[in-house]
Amino acid sequence: MTGIGRSARRVLRGGSWNNKPRNLRVSNRNRNNPDNRNDNSGVRLAQSARAAPIGGRLGPEPRRSRSAGVWCAGVHEPVSSLVRAERTNSCARTVGGGASSPERKGRPVSPGVAVPRSWISGRLPAVLLLLAAVAPVGVLAADPTIAGPAAADPPPGAVTWPAAAYNPQAQPDDLLVPLPCGGALALRRVSTPGPEQGYAVSGAFSDGAGATALLVGKYEVTERQARAGAGGACPEPEVSPEAAGERPVLLSFAEALILSEQVSAWLATQAAVLPACRDAEPKPGPCLPRVDGVPAALRLPSAAEWEYAARGGLAVAAEVFGAADARAGAAEVWSAANARGAVQPIGTRQANPLGLHDLLGNAAEWVLEAEDPERPGRPLLGVARGGDARSPADAPLLAEARLWPLLARPPEALTGVRLVASVPIFTSVEKVRAAQQGGPVSDTAPPEPPPVLLTGRLRVAVDRPAEVWVDGVRVGAATPEVPFEGEAITAGERRVGVRGKGYTAKEQIVVVSVHRPGAAGFTLRPLTPAEREAALMLDGAARAVLRAELELVGHAAGAGGDGLAASERAAVRAFQAQVGLEATGYVDATTRTRLAAAAEAAVKVKAEAEAKAKAEAEAKAKAEAEAKAKAEILRGLADTMIEIPGGTFRMGCSPGDKSCSEAEKPAYEVRIASFRIGKYEVTQAQWRAVMGKNPSRFTGDDRPVERVSWNDVQAFLGRLNAGHAGTPYRLPSEAEWEYAARAGTRPPYWWGASIGTGRANCDGCGSRWDARVTAPVGSFQANAFGLHDTAGNVWEWVQDCWHDDYVGAPAVGSVWQENCPDPRRVLRGGSWSYSPWFLRVSLRLRYNPDFRIDDLGVRLAQDL
Repeated sequence: MTGIGRSARRVLRGGSWNNKPRNLRVSNRNRNNPDNRNDNSGVRLAQSARAAPIGGRLGPEPRRSRSAGVWCAGVHEPVSSLVRAERTNSCARTVGGGASSPERKGRPVSPGVAVPRSWISGRLPAVLLLLAAVAPVGVLAADPTIAGPAAADPPPGAVTWPAAAYNPQAQPDDLLVPLPCGGALALRRVSTPGPEQGYAVSGAFSDGAGATALLVGKYEVTERQARAGAGGACPEPEVSPEAAGERPVLLSFAEALILSEQVSAWLATQAAVLPACRDAEPKPGPCLPRVDGVPAALRLPSAAEWEYAARGGLAVAAEVFGAADARAGAAEVWSAANARGAVQPIGTRQANPLGLHDLLGNAAEWVLEAEDPERPGRPLLGVARGGDARSPADAPLLAEARLWPLLARPPEALTGVRLVASVPIFTSVEKVRAAQQGGPVSDTAPPEPPPVLLTGRLRVAVDRPAEVWVDGVRVGAATPEVPFEGEAITAGERRVGVRGKGYTAKEQIVVVSVHRPGAAGFTLRPLTPAEREAALMLDGAARAVLRAELELVGHAAGAGGDGLAASERAAVRAFQAQVGLEATGYVDATTRTRLAAAAEAAVKVKAEAEAKAKAEAEAKAKAEAEAKAKAEILRGLADTMIEIPGGTFRMGCSPGDKSCSEAEKPAYEVRIASFRIGKYEVTQAQWRAVMGKNPSRFTGDDRPVERVSWNDVQAFLGRLNAGHAGTPYRLPSEAEWEYAARAGTRPPYWWGASIGTGRANCDGCGSRWDARVTAPVGSFQANAFGLHDTAGNVWEWVQDCWHDDYVGAPAVGSVWQENCPDPRRVLRGGSWSYSPWFLRVSLRLRYNPDFRIDDLGVRLAQDL
């Protein structure tokens, strides 16, 4: 009605969050000035359609988020698409289909990430208007008015696309909903049990077997489907869609919501000519689902609907559905392990038990929940479930919920959409009237209420502590001081019994009435030893165990059959007397427990004794083997000691060596007595044989031991000489070492004036071990005395303490450790990690006697 009337104010309908229940009546009217703005005034859009309206039916309603519903006297009541009404806080509310009902209990549907408040709740019409106005230009920018495609379509219901473009893994029971441009969208029926069974999700459609069902997109919406649904020019067909594959479209929340409305608007224009999908059998061609003749629209799923489908619904066992860490198999998921960080074509992974593809992985899927930001000014956030192609393969994708801005999709957000079919809450006038009158909205009558249960009280007195049982069910306990007082005992004749430990069980028939309490008294008789044994119901196997246990504890008994022989009773009696029990010769629960514990202890003692004997034998054998190996190693050490003939040489800086330091001067004549010195540096096998462990970094039995200090070498010599009957081993003096290393030569290196190539192991010696690792002993040519590795490989400790030069050094080659100005000890020979200059035969190095590093070793000497 337009024109000038008695008032310029405009009409508002439907009530609001701060109205009383009477204002929410469907016939209630309100008015306000057209320029007035309030926090309880909103808008719902309508659109004209070419199809004629269906008489007596309600048109489609906007899609809702999980917590969308009716606000009543300050209390938010959830609304769903299942037609069933209840009364709460004086407001009619509907629960079920497509919405999560928190008060429902049953098969768990954990939401993954809890979204405490939904900004979309109750505001979706205004949100759609806002999103249509601000949605960014992209795949959906062709029609911001949500009016449906403008391009010329094929005849209504005709599908011209190849099946690979919309249903690459077709099943006989798939439903096909037509799309603009000759396209289609495949749906699957997902059976739901209904709210009367306590489940949080219930569908509005029929599953063809008399139960309710959701209609869920079989695949994520593809780029081709999104372009067709968005309007404008129809997408060009691919040359070979089977080869190219159809990939999910990546959308923001706003774009996903607008896409669902655009496709729904187009379907509304085609509803009059599209056939209805039949419940009893699949429709061979495209069809439009209906309930009570009302055509369905498409929307985003709620979080509860999405998770119900992702968990497998009724197609999996309850324990699989409810598992907290339920995960899909690797064959069902595109993840970081196989997708290379990009979404993959639909239908290329295995379907879940409901026949749905890619619920987990590939593209994260928007649901109808959004998070209200905690602080003003922060952007609104939508919820996407299921993980994506960049999620780790072992991530719990079912519980994964990512939050993204509503109006724009960041490049890192692989967010797509899966659509579900939906109809209004009320699909007939009858259901509207039933809701207004507070009656049941469901087409089926509610179950008959259970009959009234009559109950009474029961009092049971005993002379011994006992449990009280009624009709074979334990209901409590009683003692002589405190009788059992039972409430809410079902009226009638009840079988009341008492059971006391060690006493006979007794029963009575007691009448319990509403008006007079039932009463019973029991006097319990102690069980005889024979009765206590009979109560255990020992069979032949149990008696055999008893005989074995008696033998273990030292009370052997003769063999018997199913009964205990006299000798066995005597053995039981002896055991009872031994542990302080009543010596009856009969087995009771206490005897059995004590005997089992004693036998277990006896077995443990025996096992420990056997284990100890075995360990001692193994230790002895190991010690003997180690002693034998040590003896062999030490014999090998003795065999490699080379006798060095005495003589005189000039110690210190070599003639013509311009690189000598002051520590190598002045050169002087030294007389050396004959002695023995090791052909090789001490190996790791030799060190371990004496010390029991190997401290080296570069391990190998034939490599020189390293990471040993001068003090460590002294400890080694102490142990070595303690088990050695011959001439004691020692460190060479510094003069003995240089005399043996020169082997009668005078150049800086025993082989000449320069380092050459492949003569030693150092940083620049040209060997394959240079500057990386020690070489096995004997890897390089020996000098004239037959000694290997006197240059390089590892530094070698000598006995002398450090002096800054040779002034005052002994001329007879003995150890110089008198008047030491420095506590540090001398090393000679260079190593694998030093340059060739340090390998000169006259060079000297010093370190603290407790210093260890991975290039310090040792070579032994002996007196003749």
